[in-house]
Amino acid sequence: MSTYELIANTIRHLDKNSADQPDLATLAEHAGLSPFHFHRLFSSWAGITPKDFLQCLTLTHVKNNYTLAKVFKYGSGFRFIRPGPFAMIYVFNWKRLHPANSNPAAQA
Repeated sequence: MSTYELIANTIRHLDKNSADQPDLATLAEHAGLSPFHFHRLFSSWAGITPKDFLQCLTLTHVKNNYTLAKVFKYGSGFRFIRPGPFAMIYVFNWKRLHPANSNPAAQA
């Protein structure tokens, strides 16, 4: 399997399993690499770390399916113990993911 196919398979795996929030070790095992080597390889090919990529997938899913009020209320449904930390990630990353609209409250 080429490196391109390995990264493409990993991205598909992340897309299907983003709700499970797989950690680096799990992703590396899926790819058949050590966590260190997988992180370096994924980052060089995707241009973003696996953690940041997963965070973008999660935030995009939330943006497309939930209002900001629901994010605060249901944050624990996204594998966070308390909804607050997830909501803070959502709000702080809104501008980075959606530069055309930097006000997340306007979408609530």
